This record gives sequence, structure tokens and C-alpha cells, in this order.
Amino acid sequence: MNRLDNHLRLLIALDLDYYGGVDCVPVLSFPFRMNAMKFRENKGHLAAWLPILLTFLAVVGLLGGCAQYEYPEKVPVQILAINDFHGHISADQKMKGRPVGSAPVLAAYLKKEQREFRGFTFIVHAGDQVGASPLASAFLQDEPAIMFLNLLGNRECSSRDRLNPQANLVATVGNHEFDRGLREMMRLIKGGNHPQGPFLEDPWQGATFPYVAANVVSKDTHQPILPRYVIKEVDGIPIAFIGAVLKETKDMVRPSGVAGLEFLDEAAAINACIPELKARQVKSIIVLLHQGGTQRAYEGRTRKKGTLTGAIMKILPRLDDEVDVVVSGHTHSFTNALVPNRSGKKILVTQAWYYGKAYADIELEISRATRDVVKKVGGHRHRLGRCRSGLDPGPGSHRPHVGRGTKGGLFHQEDRGGRHGHGENSKSGRRISPGQPHRRCPPMGPGQRFCLYQPGGHPGRYCGWGGYLWRALRGAALQ
Repeated sequence: MNRLDNHLRLLIALDLDYYGGVDCVPVLSFPFRMNAMKFRENKGHLAAWLPILLTFLAVVGLLGGCAQYEYPEKVPVQILAINDFHGHISADQKMKGRPVGSAPVLAAYLKKEQREFRGFTFIVHAGDQVGASPLASAFLQDEPAIMFLNLLGNRECSSRDRLNPQANLVATVGNHEFDRGLREMMRLIKGGNHPQGPFLEDPWQGATFPYVAANVVSKDTHQPILPRYVIKEVDGIPIAFIGAVLKETKDMVRPSGVAGLEFLDEAAAINACIPELKARQVKSIIVLLHQGGTQRAYEGRTRKKGTLTGAIMKILPRLDDEVDVVVSGHTHSFTNALVPNRSGKKILVTQAWYYGKAYADIELEISRATRDVVKKVGGHRHRLGRCRSGLDPGPGSHRPHVGRGTKGGLFHQEDRGGRHGHGENSKSGRRISPGQPHRRCPPMGPGQRFCLYQPGGHPGRYCGWGGYLWRALRGAALQ
């Protein structure tokens, strides 16, 4: 009988641990003692009583656990934001003499942040994930850059259901997404093999997450070419992500890249989404905006005082009061500031440098009663390297590479230039040519006879036999 008593005590201990711990002991111990006395009086009825006893314990324990649990008044949400990645999947950068960036290292940091946060985490991108990319991504039509983001998705991310409210990834387009035209941009997003493919994935499935853009419409239909926003859900609370790209994109990309498209005013397009979202009871609104400014960089969390300047300051004051956070990009700089709109509502604005060397860590608290953001704070991690314990990606990291059997090529000698290296009719664009490499390329090395220029890229990165292009070509040939 002692063995039976010990067995039942173990069952109760397990039940207590699952349904509420030691606080539930008074509720469960008395019925057990009464039933145990009956078991001792009539050992033959044990088999009949045991299922009833266990069912009783489960029901009482469940009711006790439900009575004790209370939903928190505020829901914690984390947003890890990157921008202007430009296909830098490989470790091709150095700061202060040590390697920084690369897809595996960035992924290790982001995954660590997710593990340590006590709520739900979104990973967002504010444009220029592709375009002006190093050869490792550009040679494969920037599919590796999209694959990298796909690898950061949770189990709800899927190319068959990109708008899933439980999926953790969201992105918007930048001007460089249009470098090769609308058709190629949509292929990267929605799937389908490139004419010179397939490459690393056959068939190419596209992004497993939504690209949102409220201010890019077709000239013929006046309809958005992408969803204007996506609504996510965290613990029953809806959160909207609205996308927008700088309206000057039409002047920065060659005409064939933006043919048939119209780029609307950013603030007007964003604000036009607000009434629809309010009608759907969405009060927490995040904007992914590929336009930015400049600010003096600093360490730590968001400071109350900080001066943000640049083109984005023509947009932020005009945003609706419902906008809580703006994740910006384009200017390849640091931003972590609270900027008031015209009504005085302070909007948290961030930007995390470029090329995967940094990310913004935004933490929100959302009221369960009002469904609105009641607290928001940003921070940055930059100069990402492998020096921190536990962050070495290791030999199992996903690192797409160029193999001997890979088809396709990307580099062309084109008339491109102007502001930020754009505008095919600009003077600087006309200077980039085989006959005038010295006008815009770095000094020629021994034996150099040409300068290659990627559409949407910067010529200096690919010039010279001793430069990056030669190392990348040689590395691809040796694999």
C-alpha cells in the first residue's frame, strides 16, 4: 500500500506543478486524503476509482489555475529593424581592422535578441535589400539576399501566405528594388525562375514575407502595385505595418526601371491608410519608410533630445497622430530620435546604418485596453562582428555561394550616375565609360584596362584587378 500511496502522491505533485504549483495544495490535498482512506478500506476497487480520481484532480486543478491567471495589461513587442542591406551576404567589410557584417553574423545577433526578449519579435526591412550588391548576391540576380531574409522567418512565413498575421517578417521597397524594372522586382518577390536561372532554388519561390508600399501605383490603373499595409496580430492585439519609398525614386532610377509607375507623396499615401486601419480597430501603426535623414550617433536608448535633419523632416511633421514608429532608410546613417508631428505627437524614428553592420532594437508596450502603443524606445547595435561569445555562426551557417555551374551575369557598362550614383543622363553617368575610367574610378592598377559598373551600383567597388571584383571572380572560379 505504501507503494500505491507514493505513486498517487507523485501524480498529484505532477498535477500541481502543471496547474499552478504549491498555491493549489489546499484545494487538492483534502479530496485526495478522503479518497486515499477509501482505497485502504477496499483495495479491490482501486482500478475503478483511479480514473475518477485523476479526472477530478485535473478538473479542479484546471479551474484553480484559470482563477489565478490574469492577462497582463500591456503587451510587449520587439521590432528588430535593418535597412539598405544591398545584398552584403558575405563578410566583405572591415571596421577598425576587423571583419563586420555578413548574413550569418547579422542573423546570429537577431536570433539572440529574439531569444532574450519576453514577448513577440518582428524583423523588418526598410528598403534596398537588393540592388547595388556585391557579386556574391548580384551574380545570382540578388536571390541570395531574399533567401537570407526568408531564413529569418518563423514557421508562419510562407510564399503561399505572405500576409499571415502571425508571420514575423515585413519589408518595404527602396529605390534600388526598381533597378532592373518592375517585372524583375515582382519576380524576386513573388517567385519564378530568371531567364538565366535557375540558381540556388528551383523553382524560385520568392519572398516568404510581404513587401508593402502605399505610394507606388500603376499609371494606368492608379492602383498600388503591392499591398499598402499588412496587419499582424500579437496576443490578440492588431499591429499595422505601412510601407513607402521616397517619391524621388523616379528621378534616381533609369526610365526603364520605373516605366508605367507613379510615386506619390509619402505622407499623403501613408495617411490615406489610417481611416481604413481605424475602421478595423487598429491603433498601433508602424511605418517602413525608405527615406531618411542624419543625426549625431550615440550609444544607448532613445534620448529625449536629438536633432534629426534631412529629407525625412519634410515627411514626419505631416504624418497622422496614429503613427507610432517610423523605421527609415536610404541615407545609410544613424537615427534614433523622437520627432513631433504638427500636432505635437512624438514619433519614434530609427535607422541602422547599412550593409548589415547594425540593426535597430525597438521595444514597444501596447495597452490591451486601448490597443495603442503606450511606451516606445529604440536602441542600436552596430559594428557587428564575431567577437561576442555565442554569436559565431559556426560551420552550419547558410551561406549561398557562386559555383562553377551557375548561369547568368549582371555587370554592364551603362550611362548611370547623378546624385547617389543615379540618373542615366547625368554628367557623372556619362563619364563612366571604357574610355574614361580615370574620371570616376579609383587609380588604375598594373594591367587594368577596364571598369565594370553594375546598374544601380557604385563604380569604385568593382574597379581594378586588385579590387573586390577580381577577388570575387577568382573565388567563384575556384569553388
